[in-house]
Amino acid sequence: MAHEVAHSRWCLDKDNLNKEVSRHIDEFICEGSGFYINASNSLSGYYKAALDQAPAGFLEEIFADDFGALIAFRVADRLGVPAWQRAAGVILAFKYMRLFRYLDLLAHRIAKLSAETDAKSFKRKIKVLKKDILNGNTEDIRLYQFREHFIRHRLRIACSRISSYDASDEVKISALIDDYETNTEQPIVLDLIDRLSKRLKFKVWVDLNKKISAHRDGVALVDEMTGWAK
Repeated sequence: MAHEVAHSRWCLDKDNLNKEVSRHIDEFICEGSGFYINASNSLSGYYKAALDQAPAGFLEEIFADDFGALIAFRVADRLGVPAWQRAAGVILAFKYMRLFRYLDLLAHRIAKLSAETDAKSFKRKIKVLKKDILNGNTEDIRLYQFREHFIRHRLRIACSRISSYDASDEVKISALIDDYETNTEQPIVLDLIDRLSKRLKFKVWVDLNKKISAHRDGVALVDEMTGWAK
């Protein structure tokens, strides 16, 4: 709700808010300059590349994320929620948003395979399915990662201003996020893609395509495709 309200505020003071959020982004990028994803790619370079391909209106979305997250953080404070739980709740909301984007991409990739008529081409595309979905360069996944990590940066600043907040709270947040990634994100995204990659043979896919239009239970169909029904 606060995110949507922020869009109205943006329209009232677009120029100043554009400068403000750009400054916050620069601070975040600068913070990541000492961290590396791999030997040749720094975190700051990774996100600069993402921003270079960001669509029009992306800064407004970042502002709305920031505004909405901090408003939710303060409202939860008035309700007596500890700072670490407030921060973790907001971060997890963004992680769920990215999770749904992964699943959306997976659905689109699978839908494209329905038109595949060549067995070798089908096998090749299935083989790279996981890499295709999880690759940070794929469509706007990198931008979703940026939004999540930017909010974590902003919440870290907000928490640092709270006298009762300490290093043990950071440990609690990290533990909660690790639990989410291990028990929610990985089974839903990684394990699902692995199962699909292993089970979707060309003949199986052709047979399934014939059944899809007549299959009334979408959940049962997914269970059949992944083997989760067994």
